[in-house]
Parts: sequence; C-alpha cells; structure tokens
Amino acid sequence: MSGALSLDFAMTQETIDLWADLSGDFNPLHVDEEYAATTPFGGTIAHGHTALAILTRLFVEAFREDWMTRGEFTDVKFRSPVRPGRSYRAVAERVDAADGDDPEWTIAVRDADGTECVVGRAFLRQGVAS
Repeated sequence: MSGALSLDFAMTQETIDLWADLSGDFNPLHVDEEYAATTPFGGTIAHGHTALAILTRLFVEAFREDWMTRGEFTDVKFRSPVRPGRSYRAVAERVDAADGDDPEWTIAVRDADGTECVVGRAFLRQGVAS
C-alpha cells in the first residue's frame, strides 16, 4: 500500500475515563477535572497510549492481521496533549524505502489547527513470520 492513511476522531472525557479503567492509570491529570484545571495544562488530557491506540486502529484498518503480527511504531514523541472536547486526525504518510527495506511511514496525531500532538514512525516488517 502506498500513499497516505488518515482517521479523524474526537477525544472525549468518557474515552479518557474508559482508558483509565482499562489501564488502571487514574492519574488525576487525566480523570480529575478540578485538579487538572490547577496544572499548567489547564484541564484534563488523554493518556499518551490513547493516541497510540488510535494510530494502531488506523493501521489495523489498513493492514488487518498483518499489522498485528508485523507492525511496529518507533521514535514516538509526545509533543502536545490530546484534550477532551477537541477534534484530531491520525495520519500516516508512506516514505519510499530502499529496495528490500521494510515499508516505512511517518505518523502523527494532529489537532484541528494542525498542531502535532504525537509524532513518530511505523514499519510493517517483511521478514517476520506471521
């Protein structure tokens, strides 16, 4: 597959709370709106892995089981928080790989204004048995 992949999504406090339930991470920065309002963030923010889960969904929808057995994210950086009540786009853009190299994508989660919240790279490893 070549080109670009994208997935639009809205972050909600409900999604953040459900992620806290799933992960067991109840840091008040994520789940306590009153506390989070007193921090430099000025409100709750999503767990970093929530954005990675959205990127995973993007690749699973494109590559199905192949992503689950051969996919990999690398060099992931969290640059800006993902906040409830806002819209985002997860994107992946194919980078031309040298002959024989694993297909590579640059990945990002951007808010509606284009601010990059999460960036990194993704690979679909060819030499891994499925």
